[in-house]
Amino acid sequence: HAVLYKDEYFRFKAYTFWKEYYYCREIADSNRLYNDSILYALENYDLTSRYPAEYANVLNNKGNHFYEENKYDSAFHYYYKSKTIADELHDTCLISDQLYHMGMVTYRQEKYGDAINYFKQALVGNDACKEKRMVFYRREELINNVALSFSKLQASDSALFYYRAALAYVNEFAANNTDDTDITKFARLASGVIYANLATELMPGQKYEEAAALLIMAIAINSSPRYDSLDVTYGRLELAQIYILQNKLKEAASLLQLVDEQIDRLPGHIIKQERAAASYAYYKKTNNAPLALAALEQLNKMKDSSDAALKKLKQVDFPQILKDQEMQYQLNLLRKDNQLNKLTLWVTLGLIGVAIVIVILVVGNYRRSVKNVAKLTALNKLISEQKVQQDRTMEALVESNRDKDRILHVVAHDLRSPVSAIMMMTDLIADEIADPSHKEIIEMIAASSKSQLALIAELLEFSGNSSNQSAMVMEVIDMNELCKQAAALLYFKAAEKDQRIDVKFAPQPAMVNCAREKINRVINNLVSNAIKFSPSGGLIRIMLHNKETTVVIAIEDNGIGIPDKYKPILFDSFTTAKRYGTLGEKSFGLGLSICKQIIEAHGGKIWFESEEGKGSTFFIELQLA
Repeated sequence: HAVLYKDEYFRFKAYTFWKEYYYCREIADSNRLYNDSILYALENYDLTSRYPAEYANVLNNKGNHFYEENKYDSAFHYYYKSKTIADELHDTCLISDQLYHMGMVTYRQEKYGDAINYFKQALVGNDACKEKRMVFYRREELINNVALSFSKLQASDSALFYYRAALAYVNEFAANNTDDTDITKFARLASGVIYANLATELMPGQKYEEAAALLIMAIAINSSPRYDSLDVTYGRLELAQIYILQNKLKEAASLLQLVDEQIDRLPGHIIKQERAAASYAYYKKTNNAPLALAALEQLNKMKDSSDAALKKLKQVDFPQILKDQEMQYQLNLLRKDNQLNKLTLWVTLGLIGVAIVIVILVVGNYRRSVKNVAKLTALNKLISEQKVQQDRTMEALVESNRDKDRILHVVAHDLRSPVSAIMMMTDLIADEIADPSHKEIIEMIAASSKSQLALIAELLEFSGNSSNQSAMVMEVIDMNELCKQAAALLYFKAAEKDQRIDVKFAPQPAMVNCAREKINRVINNLVSNAIKFSPSGGLIRIMLHNKETTVVIAIEDNGIGIPDKYKPILFDSFTTAKRYGTLGEKSFGLGLSICKQIIEAHGGKIWFESEEGKGSTFFIELQLA
């Protein structure tokens, strides 16, 4: 056994050597092959605990491979697993590196709010890295990435702040390291990139002169020998578009001619799409209708092609492998509720019957009251016994409800492990299947597993809210800020249906003592419902209003509204008031029940006003701190 272990160790070291060799030779396929071999050796020969740093590095490389293939969910899985090991090692530099990669994945998935959080966390630990140059390169990139993310969220002031912070950092670091030619060259190159980004951010505000000056500096820097000619071409295109807006058509024509001399030698279709957009703007400005029309047709064709590719990349199917289990479980609950309802009905009828008998006896025997004292005493005893029976029945109902929550929690919890295992196994075997049809099936299984994990999370949340409200962590939070974050996070979900989210803040801070995660879930759920049940192009409003001791939050939409028959049961658990969204979105019937439990656990109120076909408004009222 010792000889075998030693042989596997040397095999692992040999794989490591060849992985690094092919990485330096830039032979990607061989590099990936040996990285997978190292991963296999570490995990199958019990070496992960002996070489945790190497294990984290291999997982990171695996994530990089998936990232290069645009398989962002798989990439994030391996980056997160590598970060978990870095956390155990207390390796701040490695943690920062994994947070950077996780930020890049969420940025590519257009989750810009999450990307900002990851990039900022990565900045905190970046200074712990030992190599001075790498600290400089990565810190500049992280600050610039935060600015880019804010720009994507249309938070222009924040984007400009971080762009200028990145520029100041680069200039200061370069000034303190003038003896290092590599740092000096990189600082100059990074400045060119930041100048171009600043110019792009200034253009929507029509600050054309300042933007043009920044672009001229960026072009001058990137035109240096062995610098990026692609950045030069992009800069010239953007500067030409500014000149067109300023009616400097001669200068714009000269720049577009320089672009045409380089464009065929540059990779990618985005720059050609930008060139077509500049051509259309130029010909439209010069009143050359035929050429403007031709440029517009070319631009639309390029946009259609890129939009189709993006749509294909983001498309997700939602088959439901937990449908049978969910239906069976709901059926059992309905049977149990039906038995309890029958029992309650019989007890109620019995009490009503007894009450009627008492009334008849009292009225009919008023003059013979003395004679009938014994009978009245017997009836009172019967009523007492019935009340005792009713109390026992109510206790049984309460206990039954607790049993239901416990069963629901156990079932959801036990389902989570096999579904997670299915998803992990599909990730493991996906790369080993060559047949495209089989690979598509595996990807469908993975997507379905991910969807069902979301459903299981809702079931766990439902049961947790029913029985574990005392575990909430309370803190004082400004509802204005919480609603602002919710709107930002759901901005792109609304944009997929050409919808807009407007937020009207309370004029004063609305400070509430609450569990942030719980209240955030309520607001996200209500806004998501508004998006789901509103038509394309609709408007969702979030409005906050301070009263004397409370704050009221209203979420209003102009969607399909709620039929009268569904209004009394809308907040019920597992309600039958479930409908598909305007684009066929699925509803589980748990969200509003969970919202009601959370708000009532905070001592607040939740209600709604709705008219079918004219939209709905949901209200939340919470005590001010």
